[in-house]
Amino acid sequence: MMTSDKPEFCRLERPIEIYENERLWIGRGFSKTGLLPTERGPYSTQDGSLSWKSMREASLALLRGDVASSTLDNNKELWNINGKPAAADVDGRKVTRRGWSFHEDNNGNDHESTTIEQEDDFECSNTQDDNDNNLIDALSDDYCGFVSCKGAQDGPTDEDGWQYFPDFKEQSLLYPNRKRGLLDFVRRRKLRRIAMFRPDHFLPRDVYNKCDFCDSKAVQVLAEAMLDALSLASLFAYGPANPAKVTDAQ
Repeated sequence: MMTSDKPEFCRLERPIEIYENERLWIGRGFSKTGLLPTERGPYSTQDGSLSWKSMREASLALLRGDVASSTLDNNKELWNINGKPAAADVDGRKVTRRGWSFHEDNNGNDHESTTIEQEDDFECSNTQDDNDNNLIDALSDDYCGFVSCKGAQDGPTDEDGWQYFPDFKEQSLLYPNRKRGLLDFVRRRKLRRIAMFRPDHFLPRDVYNKCDFCDSKAVQVLAEAMLDALSLASLFAYGPANPAKVTDAQ
């Protein structure tokens, strides 16, 4: 019996969400370069605790977990990729995730022989996988394959997915507007791409291949339940005592 060379393993996915932010300047329109120094960066997490200058930096950081929360200056420091954040967490801890990819295969490349630069270029490519079919309006290559979210579950948005606000304060972001009002001077939109867990990045095939005697769906349900329990335990452990360390990226 012939077997396929394509890896078979229980599919585990998680959405990567990045927010694109802009400010209005009279005569110039909305622009990322117009953001004030005290505001979140051009690309950020939902709560603005982590910001990046480019989509590439943001997507790779959230994909691989090259992020850490800074308690300095209300968490408004900009971050860079290359594994070196612009600021470090107070206790020096850093969240890391191995094996996550935006692609279902390695595009014919040996993961172990691929340089960091080649791997980064591959992850930031605009190739849309089958699991992205439910998302519409893929953006340009500059957006690394992310798409704008403008469904009913994402709240009121314009045709391009933008939501308008007076400012980026937490209270203002609770009430998004579909169109720009007279007092709305900033806007943001949510961008999403699905990441898949790729155990073949660091495990031999005989370890991660599907087992004929195991219910993969039941295993996934159990894994998700354990992950939820771990998230709640982390929230209870760090939230009340250190609320500044709890961000939507963690």
